[in-house]
Amino acid sequence: MIQAPDIVVPHTPSIDRYLDLEDQEDFIYEELQAFTGRIGGLKQRMESLAKELKQEEDGASALKERKDAAESEKKRLWDTMSKEDIRELGRKDSQRKRQKAD
Repeated sequence: MIQAPDIVVPHTPSIDRYLDLEDQEDFIYEELQAFTGRIGGLKQRMESLAKELKQEEDGASALKERKDAAESEKKRLWDTMSKEDIRELGRKDSQRKRQKAD
C-alpha cells in the first residue's frame, strides 16, 4: 500500500496568530464561565444577607417602638403621681438597684 505523502503547509505569521487567538478565546470563555459562576454565588449571598439585614432592622424597630412606648407610659405615670408616690418610688427604686448589685 502506498501512502500519500504528508502535505506540509507552511505556517505564516497570520495563521499562527489566528490559532493563538482561537486558543485565547477558549481560555477566555472558560474564565468567563468561572467568573459568571462566582458572581451568581455572590448575588445569592447578597440576597440572603439583605433578607437577614431586613429581619434585624425590623427587630430593632420593634424594640425601639416598645422602648418609646415604655418611656411614654413612664412619663404619663410620673405626671400623675403624688409627692408621696414619688418618694415611695425613690425608696423602691433604690432597693431594687441594691438587690441587682448583690
